[in-house]
Amino acid sequence: MKIFERAALVMLLIFCLSISASASSLNLIKSITSDTRADQADDLITPFIETTRQQGAAHLPGRYAHAKAVPSRDGSGNIIAPTSLIMTINARAEDGSYPANFNLPSGEAVDFKVELDTSGELPMLKNIYPDGEPDSNIAVLVPNNNSYIWRLVNPQTQNLRLMMPLNDLNNFINGSWQGGDGSTINFSNGKLTFNNQTSGSYTLTDNRISVKMDDGRSDLIFAAYDENSQILVLTFNGSEQDKWSAMAYRKAQAQAQAPITPQQPAPAPQTPNNYPVQQPQPQAPQAPNNYPMPQPQPQPQPAPQYPQQPMPQYPQAPVMPQQPVQNLQYLIQGLWAANYNGAAVMTQLQGNTFHDWINGQMTAYGNFQIQQTSQLTGVMYIVDFKGQQFQNLIQLDPSGRFLTMQYQNGLALTFQRMQ
Repeated sequence: MKIFERAALVMLLIFCLSISASASSLNLIKSITSDTRADQADDLITPFIETTRQQGAAHLPGRYAHAKAVPSRDGSGNIIAPTSLIMTINARAEDGSYPANFNLPSGEAVDFKVELDTSGELPMLKNIYPDGEPDSNIAVLVPNNNSYIWRLVNPQTQNLRLMMPLNDLNNFINGSWQGGDGSTINFSNGKLTFNNQTSGSYTLTDNRISVKMDDGRSDLIFAAYDENSQILVLTFNGSEQDKWSAMAYRKAQAQAQAPITPQQPAPAPQTPNNYPVQQPQPQAPQAPNNYPMPQPQPQPQPAPQYPQQPMPQYPQAPVMPQQPVQNLQYLIQGLWAANYNGAAVMTQLQGNTFHDWINGQMTAYGNFQIQQTSQLTGVMYIVDFKGQQFQNLIQLDPSGRFLTMQYQNGLALTFQRMQ
């Protein structure tokens, strides 16, 4: 065979291998960005459509941790947690698209284009991959105090994903953290300890934590930190996607017992595959105790009722409520208390965060946002510390002293203002 023929054959082989590697990486990306179905997709999208039209294009460029629902390590279901993908979206090009890429833990990057269209009834974000197959999603920008996330829902499958802006975890990660299952993890300048027993070392790059344990085990952990709620979510077994499991953590000194909400009972701690779990030991933060608990009202405030007519089917254009005179989210700020089957229930609403107590034990915390439907009624959209999402109906008494909350499971409580 002549020299130039050999050279041509070598170049063809290299080209075929590169195509194969790129296709393999693209298939991996598509498998990671699928298979998570969103419940009540309308409620996840509707409140943020107008914000996206006004601010979406300005906030789109950036570096993001890709997140989706991952099985919880305590066996209680799924929580929203980071995956292996880091997504970079660059400034808009002359043709109106945004050059972008997915970075894999292997160091390989897959380039593609992003298009944002806010002209229709629903904002759409389209990823155009090298194989020409687009991935189109309804996309909304969700403000979170001084930050934001992008929420993506596939209009056909209702597959749910999040794009969470990367922050410098080195500024937050040092210290001891406790998960909802009672397990602890401590980061201290490159030294890692699980449950005060097993230890090793780690290196942190973006949101990827490479772990080398003293006993020879290794792991790749993906991390996401929300500065507003101060919640750290970790995804374990990073090198094996089919074995991913996740847990939400808070700094140990502020950690409560496993949440018990009106929506569901607290799960019993389960032992993860790779790391030992200890039983919960720390004391929960104390609920405010300087206020007399209200007695059951002989004629309680009527609970708000869910609309009898069915919600409009997705993806119809939402009907925005008429702008109320006063801001209900501001009016309900404070400390509220109620009696439920002899239990003292308290909830504190501050800014867009909430904390719940039952008989002095903290049971839930997270973020909320009110979509106002009238002067004194609205829908409370909740994301708790596990990333689980709920919606409650609320009604404030005209006096401002009583707040009726109907939970997603149908339970209604009337709270009295304590503060």
